[in-house]
Amino acid sequence: MYYTDHVSYHELIKKAKLQPYAGPDDVVPIDFVWKPGQSLKESAPSGLRFDYAVSSNVVEHTANTIKWVADILEVIKPGGVLLLIAPHKNASIDQFRPKINVADLIDAWLRDIYIPSPRQVFEYLSHSFDMGKPHKTLEASVRSYYTDEKAMEFAVIAATENTYLDVHTFSYTPEEFVSALRKIADLGLLNVDVSDPEIGFGGVEFLVYLTKKGEPDTKRYPYLDRVASYHEKLRSCRQASEACLYKTA
Repeated sequence: MYYTDHVSYHELIKKAKLQPYAGPDDVVPIDFVWKPGQSLKESAPSGLRFDYAVSSNVVEHTANTIKWVADILEVIKPGGVLLLIAPHKNASIDQFRPKINVADLIDAWLRDIYIPSPRQVFEYLSHSFDMGKPHKTLEASVRSYYTDEKAMEFAVIAATENTYLDVHTFSYTPEEFVSALRKIADLGLLNVDVSDPEIGFGGVEFLVYLTKKGEPDTKRYPYLDRVASYHEKLRSCRQASEACLYKTA
């Protein structure tokens, strides 16, 4: 069994000390760091391939969900399974956010975004509310700290300072999540079978299994090669420009 995260074990310990509901004892040792700007295959020990991978409450934080899932599938053997655990939109702070639009997922993939976009930041913060004081509509709820004006301020930071802001980039009901993934698979962007969702942990989260059928079929979907070539040019441009290197807030 291997554990990976985007920062080292020591950095995770520092973060855990700042959390009200967790601590250093809740942090597991990290076997390798999935470095920002690298694929999982590039970050993992050479040649390492897996039969099974589990991601719990991470997918909703991914700016470029299609690429993130594809990166994990790249190190999974054909026939292997990726288990995704995500919060149920209707039982979380995402309750009042609009239904997921598959076009937004595809747009993030085509543009190869690598940190949450200004749109993602604004949508998340502008729909946030105080979970301790629930109401039937966003307008009637207690907005607490993240007013529309404050949401706009953070969206501007994301746009002008190229800064990583940790938000729920997308939100889903179980049915919306499965429908979106199946549409993406139908388009050839992921070569997987998508299970029906399972409800877990008191209804506040759900589970979906992705079974890898093989690598993406570039013969059937020739636009995959065109997009891959475009992404290589984008990443080369970013590496050549300090302005494109993101900062962490």
